[in-house]
Amino acid sequence: MTGSHCRESSKTARDKVRIKRYLNIVMREFMFYMTDGRYSTPTWFAAELADEAGARDLARHRLDESPFHLAVDVVEGDELLFCVTRPQSPPRPSAPSTP
Repeated sequence: MTGSHCRESSKTARDKVRIKRYLNIVMREFMFYMTDGRYSTPTWFAAELADEAGARDLARHRLDESPFHLAVDVVEGDELLFCVTRPQSPPRPSAPSTP
C-alpha cells in the first residue's frame, strides 16, 4: 500500500511539472523562516509561487495566523529577499504621575 502511494505522489508531481511546462508557467521556490516567540529556533517551510508578491502575501498570512508569529524572512536561493514583521503597536499613554 505504501509503495503505490509513493508512485502516485511522484506521478502527481511529474504531472504538475508537465502542466507548468505546457502552460509556460515559471514557478519560483521560496523558503520562509518564521520567528515564533515560543521557540528559540525559526520554523521553516518552502513554497513554489509565481512571484515575490505571492511570497509576500503568504508570509503575511502566516504571520497573521498566530500572535506568537513575530516575523517571517523570505529567501530565494541564497538571497534574503525581505522580512515581514508585525506593525509596532502604538505606545500606550503613561499614567499621570501623582505628586
